[in-house]
Formats: sequence, C-alpha cells, structure tokens
Amino acid sequence: MSQSIITTLRQIGNGSLVTSMENNLQKLVQAVDESGKAGKLTIVIDVKKATKGNAMNIKGQTKLTAPSTEHHESLMFATEEGELVTENPKQQKLDLNVVNANKGEIKNVNEAR
Repeated sequence: MSQSIITTLRQIGNGSLVTSMENNLQKLVQAVDESGKAGKLTIVIDVKKATKGNAMNIKGQTKLTAPSTEHHESLMFATEEGELVTENPKQQKLDLNVVNANKGEIKNVNEAR
C-alpha cells in the first residue's frame, strides 16, 4: 500500500514545509481579501536520486505571490541641485491676486445698452 502525499509532505523538512504552506496560504488569503486582487501560492517538490541505493532526496519549497498593492504617484520636478519639488522651477511665476467681488458696481451687459 502506498503512502499518501499528505504524509509525505508532512515528513519533508520535519514538517517545516507544511508549516510554510499553512503560513503562506493564510498571508495570501488576507492579502487577497484586503486588495480584492488575485494572488498565488506555488508549492514545488524536487525529487532527486541519492548517490547510492534506492534513497531519494526530497526538497520542498513554497513561493507566495501576493496581490500587488496600489501604486502611489506624484508629478514632481527636478531642480538643478538634484532635489524634487512640486512646482516646476523653470516655469514663470504669475503674480495672481484674489478679486474681491464686493468692490464696485456689477453691471449686466444687456441692461447697459
């Protein structure tokens, strides 16, 4: 009778592979739940014949590909000194003033004729 794959997985690395699988699956589920985007947990089992006899070297590993997070970006400008600023240093500044609407009489163009 053959041994189940679950039993074999539990024996790889004295159980550390299964622990890694459980931890990474939990992280993946949380990341997918938070982001709403898909992720992936890959489990790789390498089997290599040992040098003598019928012994096999079994190596397992997990790879977590969590969903990408949102990217945050800003448009910034480089100065000659190598710094980043939010206003374009090469653009001319305009001396703008706030217009107070309460000054003077407001006329309707159609009524002035």
